[in-house]
Amino acid sequence: MKRNLKLRAACLIFIIATIIVCLWLAMGPTGTPLELPLPEQVGVKTLPDGRPAPVDPDAAKRGEKEDFGPDANAILAFAAALIKPFELVGKVVDQNGAPVAGATIHWSANNNPNPNKSGTKGQTTSNSHGMFSVKSHGLDVYVRASKEGYGTLYSNNREKIRGSDGAYMNGGFLGNTDLPMGTKAAPAILVLRKMGETVPLVKAENFIPVPRDGSRVRVNLEDAQLSSNGGLNVEAWTNDQLKNEEGHYDWRCRLSVPNGGLLVRTDQSVFEAPIAGYVPSDEINMPQAAERWSPQVSREYFVKLSDGRYARIQFEMVAGGDNFISLISFLNPTPGDRNLEFDPAKAVTVP
Repeated sequence: MKRNLKLRAACLIFIIATIIVCLWLAMGPTGTPLELPLPEQVGVKTLPDGRPAPVDPDAAKRGEKEDFGPDANAILAFAAALIKPFELVGKVVDQNGAPVAGATIHWSANNNPNPNKSGTKGQTTSNSHGMFSVKSHGLDVYVRASKEGYGTLYSNNREKIRGSDGAYMNGGFLGNTDLPMGTKAAPAILVLRKMGETVPLVKAENFIPVPRDGSRVRVNLEDAQLSSNGGLNVEAWTNDQLKNEEGHYDWRCRLSVPNGGLLVRTDQSVFEAPIAGYVPSDEINMPQAAERWSPQVSREYFVKLSDGRYARIQFEMVAGGDNFISLISFLNPTPGDRNLEFDPAKAVTVP
């Protein structure tokens, strides 16, 4: 019975919150602001501090944990955040900091109460100073810049790597203050890389299953398919049968290039494969007790094959589950040519 009451209360609160959002959306973001109902106005009993009252007030007397049921305040705060307006001001620059005019910015706001559907989307263009703005409403907004003749750069919020896209928070909802909305005084920066001289390259990508017991698979970088004479060897040891309380397990992965070598690529602006510094193999090791344990790790490499050809690969190992690798390869078909700058218009098709 208690569970049914909790479920009904949660459904009621959610329905009311959804109606509030839908009415606001129907009215448009420039309409008269809505007065959101307080928790007690939606039939949820609250304590003096505004928290929902326990479903069973006598639970504490019996030595049991108090059950507060649905958090009406959190649900209503979520509904309010979905309709909160914002303006994101941003600037598109190249790798040298120069403004990029005429860049296309695609954006998507997180403002749909249905998690299975997308929110408001749109696009805009940077002006002669590289500036742009996006006006909408919601929890946050994702933006991505692109322009012909420019390459996109990888973004990593955790590592503070600024790239060609980003998700910016509309205030500090639920305490999240990462990547706040850009303003005129401090615009959000999106970086595009102006391409240099490009040559025809073979691009291939694939998801490839890998055995858990260290059995070697060989991958052909021309088509990213398994092949007995592939130039890239991959081995993985995944002990996901022995997990700790947190679900962590030991795993490691080794890449090797017979009669060639690998070199970790650390600078996204470098597209010419180095002459020296290659090693026969590289290993990713993830012990169960690792402080920043993860079932997947991504790395980029320059690859020197045994026949003198060079490639640039984006490699990701996903250990456990289907136990597979994700591979994107850019191969220069001309032996000795170290240029790995990719232009889709010059892509080589492998029969």
